[in-house]
Amino acid sequence: MSHHSQYSSGDASPDATTPRALRVLVVDRDSHLPRMLTEAIHDVPLQLHHARSLAAARSRIDEGPVDLALIDMDALDDAGTDLASELRQRNSITQTIMICGEPSIQSAIEAIRAGAADLIARPLQVDELNERIRQALNRHE
Repeated sequence: MSHHSQYSSGDASPDATTPRALRVLVVDRDSHLPRMLTEAIHDVPLQLHHARSLAAARSRIDEGPVDLALIDMDALDDAGTDLASELRQRNSITQTIMICGEPSIQSAIEAIRAGAADLIARPLQVDELNERIRQALNRHE
């Protein structure tokens, strides 16, 4: 299986040999995570949406489904798990990865209950982010 098909989430583009762009929502206050994401997923076309607030994230969700959501729990002042739950309720194909500065057992339990596929601690490494994203997306296939 090629890297392209590993990230493909079902719908083929009009050219059946090219996978449709991976629809990604990044919820983070700064631009570090979106830059790191484009470095981690360099072999697949991305349709990247960066939301710097809960309101902006909800607005993007209202526009249609996303394949992958990366949510910085620290940036949303405890609303990250609420957003993950909303994503799961609206679209079961969305794979959510929560990111936090100092994960605890409690934050891990909250992330899992909200439907997150994974919880990653900061500082993030590109290789680890890439691997965790692949694992989350492959769970859905």
